[in-house]
Formats: sequence, C-alpha cells, structure tokens
Amino acid sequence: MTRHRLTGAVLASLLSVHAGVAQAAPFPHAAAVAGRWSLLIALVTLVAGLPLMLYMLGVIFYAVGRLGSAVQKTPGKKLTAVPYVGVIRDAVVGADGRVSTSKTVAVVWTYAVASGLLSIVIAKWMGHGHAYGEQVKHGLQGGYAVLIGGPIGAAILAKGIVSNQVSNGASKPTAPSADMSQLVTGDSGQTDLGDLQYVLFNTVALIFFFGELLASPQNGLPTIPDVLLSLTSVSAVGYVAKKALVSTALGITKVDPSSTEAGSNVTLYVAGLVDDQGTVAAPGAVTVLVGAAAATVSSTALTGEGPAVDVTLPTQLQPGSYDMKLTYNSQAATKSHGLTITT
Repeated sequence: MTRHRLTGAVLASLLSVHAGVAQAAPFPHAAAVAGRWSLLIALVTLVAGLPLMLYMLGVIFYAVGRLGSAVQKTPGKKLTAVPYVGVIRDAVVGADGRVSTSKTVAVVWTYAVASGLLSIVIAKWMGHGHAYGEQVKHGLQGGYAVLIGGPIGAAILAKGIVSNQVSNGASKPTAPSADMSQLVTGDSGQTDLGDLQYVLFNTVALIFFFGELLASPQNGLPTIPDVLLSLTSVSAVGYVAKKALVSTALGITKVDPSSTEAGSNVTLYVAGLVDDQGTVAAPGAVTVLVGAAAATVSSTALTGEGPAVDVTLPTQLQPGSYDMKLTYNSQAATKSHGLTITT
C-alpha cells in the first residue's frame, strides 16, 4: 500500500513538472514569433514608411506655402519635393554620381541597429516585453558604437581626403550612372581590394546580427563577437588609408563628350595638372594633340571633378577614333581611343 502511494506521488510530481514545462514553453516561442514580426514591421517602417512620411511632409509644407501665397496674392514656389524612393538613394550616392562604399555601409548599419531597437519597442507594445526588459537591464553593447561610429568616421575621412586631393590636382570624374557594383570597384571600374574587404567583413557582421536577432529576438540585440568588430574596424582603416594613397600623377581620366564632331569643344579632366603652389596650370602651359593634330586650349580650371581643360578640336579631323595626348611641364599623358569623331 505504501509502495503504491509512493509511486502515485512520484507520478503526480512528474505530471506537475511536465504541466509546468508545457505551460512555460509557449512563452518564449510566442515572444520569438512576436519579435520576428516586430522586426519585419520595423524594417518596413524605416525603409519605406520614413521616406514616405518625409515626402508627405514636403507636400504638406508645399500646399501650406501655396495657400499662403494665394492669400497674400504672391507667386507660389514650384514643388521641388523629391519622390520618397530617392531619399535613401541620395544617402548612398556620392557627389561623383557613384554609389559610395563608406556611405552605404554607414547607412545600412544605421538602419540595421535602428530597426532592431524599434522591433524591441514594437514587441513590447504587442505584449511581449522580455526583449525590452533584457535591453534595459544590459544596455546597448559598446560594440555597436564601433559598428555605427566606424563607418560614419570612415565616410567623413574619405570625403575629406578626396576633397583635398581634388583641390591639390587629383581628378574625380563623375560616373554616368550609379551602380551597386561600384561598392567594390574603383573609379577605373576595376575591383578594389580595400573596398571589397570593407564590404565583405561588414556583410558578414550584418548576417550575424540579423541571424542572431531572428533566432532569439526575445533576448534583445545580439552581442557582436570581438573578431567581427576587429575585422570591420581594420577594414575601415584600410579603406581610408587606401583613399589617402591615390596618386596625383599627370593623367587624362575623362573626355567629355567622348564622341562629337570635328571643330567642336570638349573638356578633358586631368589629374596632376597643378604647379608647385597647387594652382591649376595656365592654358598656355598645356598642349593637347588629337591624334597628330593640335587642338586649341581655350581655358583651364579647377572644378569639383578636378583640373579641367577646355579645348577646341581641329576642323580637319576625319571620322574615327583618336588618342588624346596632353603635355604639361615636360610630362605627357595619353588616353588611348579617348575621342570618337562622328560624321
């Protein structure tokens, strides 16, 4: 009899433990599901909703301005609001028309961390405040300061270096269009090792960030391993250092337009076309040959794309492809097949 009572007590205790586990198990699962939905909502809100809201505010301000102009009987301003899809694009495209590696990395990490934090708040509003409690308890890990501050610092330094190089005679020609391949290629279109490393290591860190956040969203923002923080930081240093090593030797980087008629005007963008004082060379100090024929150098200037030389092409040029040769200060630079003369 005693044995049966003991057996019944053991079974009852096991059943109570099982029931407790069964009751506790749905909580972390439900919190994880809510966290994943919250992350999706946060990403959609920040990536699409925020730019749309900014655009709508611009439309509202425009309408208010038009109404005020009508009341005061003054001409209203023309609507200059940019479609909301261009807000993020403008944040990652540089002044040269290329997709900026440093700006893109900074923007992606900003959106990643912001969406993670917003998802924690949304999950709390949905009744699952475990991630919120964990985040408040432990605070934001110091590694995120590196992930956010590093790319922003790299973008600022890169912009300063390039601007200084342009003012000192380097050429930074604009791209015809923005292309995502420019994240890992240089101005020449070739894959750049510094850019590639910077993008790859940050991509790995981003995959880890979102993977951990999706796996256990109820735990708050994940802790980024030191090895990933180190690799992203070192690659950022290498990216900035590479920018500082760009040569300003004499070279024709762009002919604009590259296809035109004989006797027309074209502009050559030339790296290194400065004197010892950093002043762009005078027109009389520069000679330009189109094939074997001399072009007339009309003016030189230091532009936002670097030193520029305006020339008038010879009228006797026949249709075809020509090499452009520029000579300055006993140095010569040639751009093979840089100009096409049309009929």
